Amino acid sequence: MKNNLGKKLVLIFVFIASLYADDDFSYNINVPYKISINKKEPLYLECEIKQLKYDDKIIFFKLTPKQNNAFEIHFLKLKEINKSHNKKLVYSYLIYPLKKGDYKLEFKLFLQKTNEEGLKPEYEGDRDNVLSMVSKDSYANIKPILVNVKSTNKNNILFGDFNLTYKINQKTYEAYEPIYITYTLSGEGYNPNIKDLFQKSKNYEYFLDTPKKIIKYAKNGTKIKYIYKYAFISNKSFTIPSVVLDYVKTPSIDIKIIKPNKIQLLDKNIYPISSKEIYQNYINYLWYFGIFISGFVSANMLNHFRLRKKRYKNNVPKLKKPEDIKDLKQRLIWMISEDKKLYKKEIDELSKKLFS
Repeated sequence: MKNNLGKKLVLIFVFIASLYADDDFSYNINVPYKISINKKEPLYLECEIKQLKYDDKIIFFKLTPKQNNAFEIHFLKLKEINKSHNKKLVYSYLIYPLKKGDYKLEFKLFLQKTNEEGLKPEYEGDRDNVLSMVSKDSYANIKPILVNVKSTNKNNILFGDFNLTYKINQKTYEAYEPIYITYTLSGEGYNPNIKDLFQKSKNYEYFLDTPKKIIKYAKNGTKIKYIYKYAFISNKSFTIPSVVLDYVKTPSIDIKIIKPNKIQLLDKNIYPISSKEIYQNYINYLWYFGIFISGFVSANMLNHFRLRKKRYKNNVPKLKKPEDIKDLKQRLIWMISEDKKLYKKEIDELSKKLFS
């Protein structure tokens, strides 16, 4: 075991000693090291990294921008070419300077240098002892980019090329009827991040749905589309004010509110109703009530009949004619029990007589 450990240490020492110097790679940035740019103007930056020396040598690269609140940095993509003797990485970013003044735009490049031996696992007996990658880790010096940021109008809301449109179906509504209107802000430039196009007013009330945002960062800049959906409500005519965002604006919109007249508010029936109509309604109510009671009584009579059917058959002497039963209810029950089809006519007549 001691001999194996010694061999391992020698191997690692020889490996580390054989790692190559900083001229094993090169990098190139597509912008000059001194640049002047306007505040919130897009800057497209590419950094190309190449491995120069091979011979069983492997290098892993990782480029990251250093934190700086003077810039807004968006990573776009990493293009990687890993061919034999032709390893190349291309990092691309879209950058927006946010503050006036002179600033350094800095990146750090992390390197892991190894070779084939440093990547191999090691085996001892019947156990697999997989070692972590043996490498020499370091950070390479990347020359910072000096950026002179020029100020523009401090009151600007929009930076870039934008347009603002609106859509409303009509301009005449009834009181408190919702008035739907959609505004669309679209273009290319710095994200304005506008949450609401209007301010509260005592002349009307409005509601805003959460704005829909479509933002795409690309080499040529940022494509932006905001969709604002509003619902205004008022009980009197008013004007939706003009929306002004720097160089883009929409016209004001006059909304006419029509108040419903008294005839529209009343029911189609004319009140008070006549005495004849009152009497007819009363008769209808009695008729509906009678139908309900007759149905209820009939159901109870049938249940009563089922419970006492055997008793009638066993205890009551058989009668030949319904007329022999003096009690009308008992007669009705008897006919239903005896033969509903045979006495159908009599049953109907007696039912009407008893429950009409």
